[in-house]
Amino acid sequence: MVKKIVFWIIIVIVLATTIFLIINNIDKSEPLYVAHQGYASKYPGNTALSFEKASEMPYYGIETDIRETKDGVFICNHDKDVAFKDGTKELIKDTNYSELMAKPLKNNKTNDEVYVCRFDEYLDICKNGGKIAVIELKDDSFNEEQIARIFQIIDEHYNRNGVIFIGFDFDSICRVHNYDKSVKVQYLSSTPGDKNFAKCLDLGISLDVHFAVCTASLVRKFHKKGLTVQVWTVDSSIIKHYVRRLKVDLITSNVFYEN
Repeated sequence: MVKKIVFWIIIVIVLATTIFLIINNIDKSEPLYVAHQGYASKYPGNTALSFEKASEMPYYGIETDIRETKDGVFICNHDKDVAFKDGTKELIKDTNYSELMAKPLKNNKTNDEVYVCRFDEYLDICKNGGKIAVIELKDDSFNEEQIARIFQIIDEHYNRNGVIFIGFDFDSICRVHNYDKSVKVQYLSSTPGDKNFAKCLDLGISLDVHFAVCTASLVRKFHKKGLTVQVWTVDSSIIKHYVRRLKVDLITSNVFYEN
C-alpha cells in the first residue's frame, strides 16, 4: 500500500512539473537511449540473446550488471544468485563459472534455452553492434585488482572509449575513475540530496539517477561542470517527456524502440 501511495505521489509531481515546463516553453532535449539489461522486456535480461536483440535496435548503448564468480570469472547477472530453469539457484560468489554454465537459466519470456553470459561475450556483442557498453558494478565493492582485470578484458575485447561505468558503491566508482580518468563513470543513486552528489561535482564524476530524484537544478549543476546526467529506468512516455524537459543526456529504458 505504501509503495502504491509513493508511486502515485511521484506521478502527480511529475505531471505537475511537466505541465509547468510546457507552459513556460522549456525546450525538450534529445537524449540518447540505453537498453536496460539488453532487450529485457521481451528476452531474458543480461543474456547474450537479450544483448544481441538490443544490438539490432537503434539504442545508443546496452546496459549490463557484472559480478565475479568464485573462480574469478566476470559474468552478467543482476541478482547475487543465478536462477536456473529447474528452479534451483546458486550464489555467484560461491560458485565456479563451469557450475553456473552447467544448466540453462530460468526464462519466462521465450522458448529459447539461455545460459550465463560472460562479461567478455557481452563486450563482443556491443562492439559488433556498434553500441556503447554501460557496465554496472553490481557487487558490494570492487577493489583495485578486480578493476584492473576488468580493464584488461575491455582492452582485449572492446576499447575504453566505448564504455561507461556505473555503480551505487561510490568508492568503487572512484577507484575506476582513479584507474583511468579518461573513462566515463557515473554514480548511481536513488536518494534525493545524496551527499555524494557534491563529491561527484568536485571529482568530475557524472550521474545516473532514478527519474524521481532528477531535477532541472541538479542537471544544470552537472552540465555546468561538463558532466552528464543519465536517468533510470524510464518505461513511461509521460516520464520520458518529463526528463527530456529536464535536459538529461541519457535515458535507460526497457521499452523504447520496441516494435
